[in-house]
Amino acid sequence: MPLLSPCLSPAELEQFLLGRMDEDRSLSIEGHLQDCAECQQRMMSLGAEDELVQALRGQPPVGTEAVSESVLNDAPPELVNLLVPHFKRIANALEETIEMAGGPTHSTADAASQTGHPSIDVSLTEEPTYPRQLGRYEIRGVLGRGGMGTVLHAFDPLLNRSIAVKVLQTEWLAEAGMAERMVREAQAAAAVQHDNIVAIYSVELRNGNPCIVMPLLHGVSLHQRLQEVEGPLPVAEFLRIAREACLGLAAAHTAGLIHCDIKPANLWLEAPNDRVKILDFGLAVVHGDGNGADGSISGTPGYLAPEQAKGLPLDQRTDIFSLGCVLYRMATGKSPFTGERRLKALWTVLAEPPVAASEINPALPDELSDLISGMMARSADDRPATVTKVLAVLDEYERRQAELRGGVVRRRWLLGMLGAALISGAGVGAWAMFNAPRTAKPVVVTFLGDEPALDVIVHREDREWPLTLGPEVTLSLPPGDYSVRPATVTELRQLVPEQFVVTDQKSQVVRIAFVGELARHAQHTQMVTGVAMVPGQNPPVVLSVGQDRALVRWDTAQPTSPTFQNLSYSARCVAISPSGDEVATAGGNKSLPPETDIELRPPNQIDGPVRRLVGHQRRVTALAYSPDGQWLASVGGDGVFLWNRATGQSQLMPESESHTLTTLAISADSQRLLSGGDDGQTTLWDLSSQSVLQTRVAGTGTVRAVGFLKAGFVTAGDDGVVRIWSDNAIKPREFTNLDCPIFTVAISTDCSQLLTGDRDGTIRLWSLTTGEQQKVGHGHSHAVQTVMFVKNGRQAVSGSADGTVRLWQLPFP
Repeated sequence: MPLLSPCLSPAELEQFLLGRMDEDRSLSIEGHLQDCAECQQRMMSLGAEDELVQALRGQPPVGTEAVSESVLNDAPPELVNLLVPHFKRIANALEETIEMAGGPTHSTADAASQTGHPSIDVSLTEEPTYPRQLGRYEIRGVLGRGGMGTVLHAFDPLLNRSIAVKVLQTEWLAEAGMAERMVREAQAAAAVQHDNIVAIYSVELRNGNPCIVMPLLHGVSLHQRLQEVEGPLPVAEFLRIAREACLGLAAAHTAGLIHCDIKPANLWLEAPNDRVKILDFGLAVVHGDGNGADGSISGTPGYLAPEQAKGLPLDQRTDIFSLGCVLYRMATGKSPFTGERRLKALWTVLAEPPVAASEINPALPDELSDLISGMMARSADDRPATVTKVLAVLDEYERRQAELRGGVVRRRWLLGMLGAALISGAGVGAWAMFNAPRTAKPVVVTFLGDEPALDVIVHREDREWPLTLGPEVTLSLPPGDYSVRPATVTELRQLVPEQFVVTDQKSQVVRIAFVGELARHAQHTQMVTGVAMVPGQNPPVVLSVGQDRALVRWDTAQPTSPTFQNLSYSARCVAISPSGDEVATAGGNKSLPPETDIELRPPNQIDGPVRRLVGHQRRVTALAYSPDGQWLASVGGDGVFLWNRATGQSQLMPESESHTLTTLAISADSQRLLSGGDDGQTTLWDLSSQSVLQTRVAGTGTVRAVGFLKAGFVTAGDDGVVRIWSDNAIKPREFTNLDCPIFTVAISTDCSQLLTGDRDGTIRLWSLTTGEQQKVGHGHSHAVQTVMFVKNGRQAVSGSADGTVRLWQLPFP
């Protein structure tokens, strides 16, 4: 080892203190420092990290003995022995992380979160090495760039949509394990299908580079939102963001994943409603695989948990700590762990617990401040055990606030009634009525549900009644306003209604449904285009097809083990015969047969023998069996075909080949057929005479869905309007007007309810008599392509462009 110069430069001293020199040179520098007072003094004046470095070395800086002594006393006993040997590893880990609180961003988190609006094009001249074509994707700009990854704005001409494509920086392609890490990120995120987690369309190899294909998100990151706000966020916004982040994390944890890098830059607020999306699962690990036990450090200083800083094994409580840091930042306007340099933030996580959030923001309720402090407890055992427990605290707070607001409204109502009574001359009697003691007798309330055993809490003012909701159960309750909630928080479902009123009568009935997602599968790798149910099966057995050329059979009683059958074409529709002996699938492109053939196979043996119906020359878009089982109808780019199931012969319906048809339905009596097309018209045929009964203009865009009522029919489409036509009406009743296209409708067996699925991924249930609507499906992240009622009328099945098929519990009519 060559001798050093008589004195060391500030740069050499800083590299030494950060552990970035090899062991031999470090020993030489230590020997020099023991004898050189000038270099000792220079080392003590290096800057913000000196207090940390010297405290670790047991040498308080000149003039700051008291401060450094406090720092050392507050530190865990093992801290000094822990960090000094690992300085070099910490320094390396810090170079690979993103965004320190208040500092720049550097690394592999979703780089789109580092730009303002990811939908804005950035000139390709910013990254001239990237081609304008990546496989089939047209590259239109660079959305953001990190230390290892770049997110590109691209266009997919096959699906006609803009996307984001994350690729490795060129210099990292040869780095061992980097490609695997990227694939792991995609697999981790794709394993969890949830509205609050960014979707992964696919993982592909393009030009030798692994690519993650994602939706092109619009909006801003929470990091940007916090930079725009001076001080804390409003409590209502704080609660909404906290709750949605918890829901996304709970879904990840249920799937066995720990995110390991929760921070504001990885929480995206998607326009237009600022829905939270969790980004960047690049550091995610599977719970229980011993991650961290090798002493490695991952995460972002300022948000990583103490066990991450120590290189210890991680679990769900690691994410809870990081989320607590995010909530602290939202609630106070300040980061809980700060420092002018990254190592200072790492030190404070381990040694200096932050002051309570309510001390910085006195307007923050104590229970929310206590929750945040508990989430950031230094020991994982002192934190909430699961994100669901955090959700329960947030929900309980919101529930009490709602009750307080409701109490104020009721008091104002009573005062208003009293004032009216006094003005009308009934003052004495009214005053006596409002001040009379409550002597109303309890009322027998019968609760009807459709859950086998669901524990709920019935609440009124300061009293609560536990109740196991089943087909029928009773309680004796005094008249008044009540709320009801599940005893255990379930993020994908809610009670409907959540409030009810007990009136002064002998008895009454309250029907409560536990509405929301019951089960799902995500076996399709592309858009789901059609679903159908095997008749007579309870729980339902669902068949689905998609653009991934797959037919999937899903027994919802065994939701984790669907079966598959590969198709030779991109399927666009599926239908099952009324007797359940045959399933028909079709689709194809605008090419010649056999891509446009209709295939028939047994629904209970989808890999069994296949028959083909040959006739269509263009893409088939919809199929329907007549309820009497005699006919199979199909529509597409070349008209309406009616197939005789006994002979296999087809007939082209008159006046149907003039434009592209998109949808069809057959009436319950098997006498009429209804179609809709891209010209905004619907046509009604008589099947027995095969003649046109009427043609109606049903909107300003493509008609996407039709269905029969007892006396009339329903149409919906791209203009977002549901139209209800009576048999002889010239004009329809416009039932509702949404702000986005409606892609699918379903009508209940008794024709009293209507389901719609739209481009925004929402499923709505409508009363066809009152027009009242309820949103019962919030889980799909992309457009709902198909929806149908289960025969019991209490459930529905949907398929979406997000590749999932879901089973829903519906409210009572």
